[in-house]
Amino acid sequence: MDYLKTIEYRITPAKAYTIIRNCSGCGKKEQFISTGNFRVNANGRQLDVWLVYQCEKCKHTYNLPIFERISPEKIEKSLYQAFLSNDEEAALKYGTDINFFIKNRAEIDTERLEYTVEKLDMSKAEQAEAGKYDGERVIVVHNPYRLPIRTDKLLPELLNISRSQLKKMIKEEKISYEGVSLSEETVIRSRLNAFPEKC
Repeated sequence: MDYLKTIEYRITPAKAYTIIRNCSGCGKKEQFISTGNFRVNANGRQLDVWLVYQCEKCKHTYNLPIFERISPEKIEKSLYQAFLSNDEEAALKYGTDINFFIKNRAEIDTERLEYTVEKLDMSKAEQAEAGKYDGERVIVVHNPYRLPIRTDKLLPELLNISRSQLKKMIKEEKISYEGVSLSEETVIRSRLNAFPEKC
C-alpha cells in the first residue's frame, strides 16, 4: 500500500474581472474593465456607491452598484474611507467577488480571466491523514474565489501537457475528476505516475 500522494494548489485572481455588456458609446457589446475607482454619491441622507468600469474601446463608463440608498452609518468607517480614497485592495476585492457580479447580473468574460496558481506545502503528517490508496495520486485545487475556470483548461497548465494529451489520459482512465468547471475545491485523481513528478 502506498500513501496517497496529494498535491494541493490555490487559485487566486490577479486582477478584477472583465465584463461584457452593451456599450452605448460603441453601439454593441464590448469588454469593460475595472478602473479601480469607486463613485460615491450622496442623495440627502442616503448614499450610493459604485465600482466604475470602462469600455476598453471608447472609454464609456458603467457603474456597478455596491450600495444603493444606504445610510452612511450602515457602512463600516474603514470601508467608507476605502471607497473615498479609491483603495486598490477594496477595488480588487469587489472586482473579484463572484456574488457581486451575480447580484448585478454582470457577464464575466471568462476568456480573459487572469489568475495565479500557488502550490501549497503539505507535511508528511497531512499526507498520512489524507489516507492510504494503492497507487493513486491526487491533485486538490482550492478555488476560494469561485473563479469560473474550466477544469480541462487548468489541468494542462498544472501538468504541463497539451489538451489533447489530457483527453487521451481521461479516455484511458488515467485521470478522473467531476464537473466541467472548478468548484470551490476540485479533486483530480490519477493512477500512480500519471501525473508528472514536478506537478
